[in-house]
Amino acid sequence: MTEDPVAEDPAAEDPVDSAVAEAAVREAPAAAERDGVTGNAITRYLMRAADEVTGGRASQATMAVLISTAEVGGVLAAAYTRHRSALRQGRTHAR
Repeated sequence: MTEDPVAEDPAAEDPVDSAVAEAAVREAPAAAERDGVTGNAITRYLMRAADEVTGGRASQATMAVLISTAEVGGVLAAAYTRHRSALRQGRTHAR
């Protein structure tokens, strides 16, 4: 992780050809309707469609984004804890 995790991109090794994924997602709603998929099941259906055309890369990229988001959340939580602790100790300019 870099010094500025908020500005960090998800792992570079996890790119997905967006044109390929977008084409799959564009076509998936019609396929879902044809297959009788409705409601909450649509999301999973769309994700599977993108995963099929990307050879599983769509799921890997999604996981990379989730992990990156969790890492940033951890960094922010730690910074907030340090800030609150400094305020309790009477320091007004916490690092």
